[in-house]
Amino acid sequence: MCLNWKVVGGVAAVAVAMVLFSSGWVAALAPLLVVAVCPLSMWFMMRHMHGSSPHTSDAPDRLEVERLRSEVAELRQQHSDRAAT
Repeated sequence: MCLNWKVVGGVAAVAVAMVLFSSGWVAALAPLLVVAVCPLSMWFMMRHMHGSSPHTSDAPDRLEVERLRSEVAELRQQHSDRAAT
C-alpha cells in the first residue's frame, strides 16, 4: 500500500483544521484530500529515501575501477594460461 503515516496524519490535521475553521470548504476539498494521500505519500517516501544518503554520483570511484580492471586482467591471464595447456 502506498500510504505514509506521516502524510495521513498531515492530511487528517488539514481535514480537522478545515472542519474547525471553514466547514463550507470541507465538502469541496474532502475528495481532493482523499485522492492526494497516495501521491503525497509516495513523494515524501522517495524524498526520504534520497535524503538519507549524501548526494553522491552514481559513478564508482577510481580505486574501485582500478581494482576491477586488475582483477579482469588477472582472470584473463589465468584463462589464457589454461587455454595454452
